[in-house]
Amino acid sequence: MRLARGNAGAIGVALTLLIGSFVPAAGQTFTYPSKGQNAQQESRDRGECHQWAVQQTGVDPASAAAMPAAPPPSAPPPGRGVARGALRGAAVGSVGGAIAGDAGKGAAAGAAMGGLIGGMRTRDQYAAQQEAYQQQESQAQQASAARLDAYNRALNACLAGRGYMVR
Repeated sequence: MRLARGNAGAIGVALTLLIGSFVPAAGQTFTYPSKGQNAQQESRDRGECHQWAVQQTGVDPASAAAMPAAPPPSAPPPGRGVARGALRGAAVGSVGGAIAGDAGKGAAAGAAMGGLIGGMRTRDQYAAQQEAYQQQESQAQQASAARLDAYNRALNACLAGRGYMVR
């Protein structure tokens, strides 16, 4: 039986989702009491190891999840760059038009060209702000993931030291 390309892609996505459901979530730790600890002892050890890991790393996953992200940059007001560019272009164009003998035509041509350039400049500035924001957010997420990883390693080390198998 041959599969169409669309069906093969859908099957690949489904398999990826199915396999991903068996992988523990990031930060999820499984422990097995290898020295016969009861559930109450395991709960107490987890609490103490959590406190120790927070003390060692300065990271508390419960409070880190509540931190809000910085808002993205707002879009510029519509037409602001166009209007500024048109005014500047009209001023320059009227001077050039006056030299050529018709200041009005020069001002109109300058306004059109200045408006176009002003709009493009505003768009480019906004795109640069968006790119910088996205890069900053990516770096913040990477730093947060690194801090959470350090906490998890500390927690796992503590639990292993108390006689638990940790995975």
